[in-house]
Amino acid sequence: MNHSNISSNAALPPTGGAGSGARRRPTHEVRVGNIGIGGQNPVRVQSMCTTSTMDTDGCVQQILAIARAGGELVRLTTQGVREAENMRIIRERVRAAGCDVPLVADVHFNPAVADVAARYCEKVRINPGNYVDAARKFKNLEYTDEEYAAELQKIEDRLIPFLNICREYGTAVRIGVNHGSLSDRIMSRYGDTPEGIVESCMEFLRVCVRENFNNVVVSIKASNTVVMVESVRLLCKAMDAEGMTFPLHLGVTEAGEGEDGRLKSAVGIGALLIDGIGDTIRVSLSEPPENEIPVAYSLLQAARLRFTKTEYISCPGCGRTLYDLPATIQRIKAATSHLTGLKIAIMGCIVNGPGEMADADYGYVGAARGKVSLYRGKECVEKNIPEEEAVQHLLAIIGPSLTPPVGGRTSSPLREYQTADSGNYPLLKDFARENRYHPTEAESLLWERLKGYALKYPFRRQHIVGNFIADFACLPKRLIIELDGGYHQLPDQQVSDAERTNWLEQQGFKVIRFSNEEVIGDIEHVLSIIKEHLK
Repeated sequence: MNHSNISSNAALPPTGGAGSGARRRPTHEVRVGNIGIGGQNPVRVQSMCTTSTMDTDGCVQQILAIARAGGELVRLTTQGVREAENMRIIRERVRAAGCDVPLVADVHFNPAVADVAARYCEKVRINPGNYVDAARKFKNLEYTDEEYAAELQKIEDRLIPFLNICREYGTAVRIGVNHGSLSDRIMSRYGDTPEGIVESCMEFLRVCVRENFNNVVVSIKASNTVVMVESVRLLCKAMDAEGMTFPLHLGVTEAGEGEDGRLKSAVGIGALLIDGIGDTIRVSLSEPPENEIPVAYSLLQAARLRFTKTEYISCPGCGRTLYDLPATIQRIKAATSHLTGLKIAIMGCIVNGPGEMADADYGYVGAARGKVSLYRGKECVEKNIPEEEAVQHLLAIIGPSLTPPVGGRTSSPLREYQTADSGNYPLLKDFARENRYHPTEAESLLWERLKGYALKYPFRRQHIVGNFIADFACLPKRLIIELDGGYHQLPDQQVSDAERTNWLEQQGFKVIRFSNEEVIGDIEHVLSIIKEHLK
């Protein structure tokens, strides 16, 4: 199982309509290692290590922690050539741990460092403000049009060799502009304006277009959320005017920590996501980097772009509330928090009942003092249940849709929609398809030996059972095969894996697990074990 299965219940972006996320701005896909950014891919979540890039052990530990939390890309700073070269060792160690999260080198001031990093990383970020232009000294510079054109030629002369290296090694590029590091050249001509920020980016993008190098992601960041949002919107207009479809990376830089950092990121990133803008995000917090990941996924779920947990819609309560609202919310959450993508409304009274919870799959509404009515969608299915019994009644109503009809063998293989939770199947199927398109090395290797009745029985890959996506499933034999990366050795993940296995076994499946290393290192032994379970 690859690292992205940490969040394997995430849905692809909606296409508009009431209750769904905004229609996303069309972009082309950029390949970064084993994942895609832009196009029809979900909005990707990433973070950045805070360790020195020369601290190999520390970097590996942070990368694994970020991946375990659900991060899909990890960036590391590369101040010099030796840091860029050490990225090779870090990458080897991370892959040896069974984690295939793409690594991104963050380069400033020294183009030669970017040339080296492009050989060892899946992606390199460069900053137009200091890639060729001298470090900012806050000087007002005067240029004739000819002199300014000569400065642009310097950018092209230096950027093209870097793009050629990236093309050779299959490395993606991020053109990442920071408001705080605009060059004196840009500042002198455009001032400290969104137009200057956008032009700093467009100068580099035009070179990429002329060189037919499209594996580029673009970002404009600022600590001021208003400047950030205005500049990104202006950038989209500029790219549209020149026929560019580069995907966008969103973030509020130097957002801070705690509540302040989360609110700034929600305002800046959220405003653009609601516009349909954004293909990957980073929530920058002055905290351990893995703390950024849950915030990012919550933000994406609030924008109706990726669903990675149960959605609760609850009123704040008022004098009309007819039961203990806070305690009830906690009881319902404790019983349903594993039902990814399901929306449950918990309303204090009929005033905030059916109308306010129209987006919910199920509803729990105060009907009279100590009495509760339950809803499936907009339909009231049980009325005036005693409060002390209502949570169990709600779970009973939800229950049938959560139990896939997989009991007993069948003479013909069950299709995916017959084993999947009917409520969550639309949310899961696109992510399962993405996993099939972008398998890990171990998954590809094993699939070559399982497909086409190679072991006399049909196997399906990335098959949905209930609310889970199994790496491989042989339905006639009720056998599921899971491939585990290094993060599966972590205590919390082992607990999650055990719960998943227990549920699958309760449905009549046998689950066997192999590490990625076992498959890659001795696939014949792996196949011999699978054959034993097929007898």
